Amino acid sequence: QQQGPQRAEAGTKLAKPAGEAPARQQQQQQSVASSRQTAATIKQRPLSCWVFVLSLVLCLAALVFLSDTMLQQHKEAQCLPAAASWLRGLMLSGGPAKHIQQQVKDSCWIVRVYRFSLLLEDYTPTIGLWWYFFTEMFDAFRPFFTFVFHSFAVILAVPTALRFRNRPLFVTWVQLYISCMFKPYACVGDLVPWMTLLPLLQQQLQCIKTGLFFVNSFVLLVVLGPAMWHQWIVVDAANSNFFYSITLLLGVWYTVFLVQMLRFTVLLDRRLARKDHIVRADSGAEAGGSKVKDD
Repeated sequence: QQQGPQRAEAGTKLAKPAGEAPARQQQQQQSVASSRQTAATIKQRPLSCWVFVLSLVLCLAALVFLSDTMLQQHKEAQCLPAAASWLRGLMLSGGPAKHIQQQVKDSCWIVRVYRFSLLLEDYTPTIGLWWYFFTEMFDAFRPFFTFVFHSFAVILAVPTALRFRNRPLFVTWVQLYISCMFKPYACVGDLVPWMTLLPLLQQQLQCIKTGLFFVNSFVLLVVLGPAMWHQWIVVDAANSNFFYSITLLLGVWYTVFLVQMLRFTVLLDRRLARKDHIVRADSGAEAGGSKVKDD
C-alpha cells in the first residue's frame, strides 16, 4: 500500500521531463522559423531599395516633364532645354562654357528654387544657426562647412531608420525635427510639422518628467527672440550677439528635447521586448503543462 503512492510520484516525476521536451521543440521550431523569415526579409531588402530608387527617379523625371509642359509660355524657365544646351556645350567645347553655365543658372526653375538654400549665398539673420556662423567664417572654408551642415540630416537619417524600424511615425517625426534644426533659412513655420505630430507620441511624452521646464523655456525663447531683434534692428541699442544668443539657446533646446525623446523611445522598446519575452515564456510553460496533463 505504501509503495503505490511512491510509484505514482515517481511516474509523475518521469512524466514532467517528457512533457517539457515538446515545449522546447516548439520553441526551437519557432526560433528557426523566425530566423528564416528574417533571412528572407534581408534578402528582399536590396530589391526593395532598388525599386524605391527607380520609382523616385521616375517621379522626379515626371515632375520635371510636367513642369516644363506647364511652362510653355515661359520657355526661359524650362529645365530640359537648359540641361540640353549645357550638355551640348560640354560635348562640343570639351568643358562647360561660362555663358552656358550662366544661362542654366539663371533660367532653370529648379536651380532658382534650390540653389538659394543649398549654396547659402545670403546671410540674412534668421532663427537658425547658419547665418552668424557663416558670417564670421573665412570664404575658403564656407563650401566645406556648407556641405557638412547639409549632410547632418542625411547622416542622422540612416541610424535612426535602422534603430527604430518598427516605429515609422517616430522616425518621420525625428526627420522633420532634424530638418527644422539644420535648415539654412529657418522660420517659425518650420516648427509646425513636428509640433503637429508631437501629440501622437503620447508614450514618450508621458515618460518626460521635465515637461514643465521644456514648455516654460520654449515660451521664454519665443518671447526673448523678437525682443532682442527689436533691440538690435529697430532701436539699435544692441548688436548681433544678443539675437544670436537666443538662437543658440534655441538650438540647445532642440538638442536636449531630441535626446530625451530618443532616450525614452529606447526605454519603451526595451520594456516591450521584456514583456514579449515574459509572455512567450509563460505561454511555453502553459503549453508544456497542458501536454503533461494530457499525458
